[in-house]
Amino acid sequence: MDREGEIQSRIFCEQIPQVELFVRNLTYYQSLSETSLPNEDQDFWEEVSYAFLGAAILAWYNVFGSFKSHVYWSKLIEKIPEKVKNDFKKNVYELTNLNENVYQKCRNNIINLRDKYFAHRDRDWHKHNYNSSDLENAIKIAKGYESWVNDLLHKESFSPMSSLADNIQSAKNEVEHILSFYKKA
Repeated sequence: MDREGEIQSRIFCEQIPQVELFVRNLTYYQSLSETSLPNEDQDFWEEVSYAFLGAAILAWYNVFGSFKSHVYWSKLIEKIPEKVKNDFKKNVYELTNLNENVYQKCRNNIINLRDKYFAHRDRDWHKHNYNSSDLENAIKIAKGYESWVNDLLHKESFSPMSSLADNIQSAKNEVEHILSFYKKA
């Protein structure tokens, strides 16, 4: 496979689906968390929320958390040029107003959240304090990735990925639609 085909395959078949999975599941989790639901179904909604948050964290971890993951953002090609790696960080930092320290702190906190509460299934995850700003920063990082991929794909003459903002809005609409049926019952 040539370099362009390898980049296209990694991005479209492996990384983008994980980033979109993260954004959609985090949006489902946040949308449900912002909705007041009847107390008699609270256990069900806590389990549903936990599943959405867990899926989101695991997907984010695959692309941004684990250097060992085969879909880690810098593994577009076997030997990614340093300039391409630097462009990613530059894009993320400029777009998100994050710096290296905040980026690494967010990354480490999400890795800890994944390790403690999702990979090893601590069922009392909701009783533990985690910093919700890490989830907001994780979305910013995903959007920085989106911008970087779009720039890279334009340089490589590929089509850009679908908008994460569209994915977020679509997920919010889906939760609202489903809950409208639930509330009518």
